[in-house]
Amino acid sequence: MDFESRIKKEMTEGIVRAILEDAQYRVIESGVEKIWREVAHMSAEDYARLAFPHAMRRMPDLTVMDASQTEKYLVEVKYRGKWDKSLFDEIVDQVRLFHDMVLVCVNADPPNQYKRYYPSTYLRCCRVKVERDKVRVQMRRKRPALPEPEKAKDEPKTEYQHYWLDMDKLHDGDSLWWAMSPLEEIFPSLQSKSLDENRTLEKAIKALEGILTLPA
Repeated sequence: MDFESRIKKEMTEGIVRAILEDAQYRVIESGVEKIWREVAHMSAEDYARLAFPHAMRRMPDLTVMDASQTEKYLVEVKYRGKWDKSLFDEIVDQVRLFHDMVLVCVNADPPNQYKRYYPSTYLRCCRVKVERDKVRVQMRRKRPALPEPEKAKDEPKTEYQHYWLDMDKLHDGDSLWWAMSPLEEIFPSLQSKSLDENRTLEKAIKALEGILTLPA
């Protein structure tokens, strides 16, 4: 990995880790580069000669637990200057090994036709799992509008709902980025702490300004 790519990877992982820790999640760095830091300085040929077990080489970047240590998340963090569907193809082996993961992605130049600059414009995530030998991705969409009589008695609590889609049915395009979730939908402890009190997500995006396309 060249120096610039390594710096962007370190920055992105560090920001995600800081966001989660600020919301009282317990975060353990679990990628092979963190467990054995010397591999970051090796050439691809030297790294290959070490012949690490396949599962060790595919370990997700972070292992995250909630404050009560009753919920666990295996988290892979990705930075992309240009984001597309191929990112999901890169993690297929990981998902098949670990069965249930969270993909967190920082998109330096996201589709933004309405010029809305929120943390979730640049930072989104989704769960990815194996189910009946299929790799599936959790997407989000707007809830269908209810007829007025039904709406009055059964108003949905949230504007969006989640659903599972086979990875091989994903289609490239702007809508795929927006079908991923804001971070707080997967990590619920972020909702009150980060958004309402300390505005941690906004500060995190500001800290990444040098590797994002932000408005002037």
